[in-house]
Amino acid sequence: MYRLAFIFRDEKIYNPVLNKKKNASRNFINLYHTANALLNQTNETIMEIVSGSSSFSKFGEIGLLIATKKRLIFIDKTSSINSWDYNDVTHVSVPKKSWTGYKFSFNTSNEYVELSGIMEGDPDTFVAYIKKMKENASKVKKQSSSDEIKQENVVAPEENTDFIIEEIRKYAALKEEGILTDEEFTLKKKQLLGI
Repeated sequence: MYRLAFIFRDEKIYNPVLNKKKNASRNFINLYHTANALLNQTNETIMEIVSGSSSFSKFGEIGLLIATKKRLIFIDKTSSINSWDYNDVTHVSVPKKSWTGYKFSFNTSNEYVELSGIMEGDPDTFVAYIKKMKENASKVKKQSSSDEIKQENVVAPEENTDFIIEEIRKYAALKEEGILTDEEFTLKKKQLLGI
């Protein structure tokens, strides 16, 4: 179970290197307010956040990697945004400490993203949140695929009335022969009629 590390009160943020909350940098504060305004337009809430330099931004360019319930978003000071759905994430690395702060990476089907120099936010909690959301997205995708298959196999009563009548007659005959109980017959009849 992950804990929600991101609580931005009194402009303090967790520093993973010092292992305590500290005043957020001016860069973090400005980016946070910019990101929050953009996310309010899409009714998204920041669930986890870390600040670092991404593999696709200019060297040394700091941005925020944000996890919402819908997706991952990276925003830099030019308000340039990159985003990824959790379904697209194929692998997330374990955060590692380096001399410039923490770093971790994740892969998508066509991209490798690395965030390094993380000095603000909790990378362990962030990675745990990504993995949880990735797992949830995978379950939803499997469930929707399963529902689509079930939907294809469902016989619609209005389209196949003759089929339904024949099936009910077949089960009624099985009930009369004593193979099915009254309750089993009633249940099957309700299933066929979609009741």
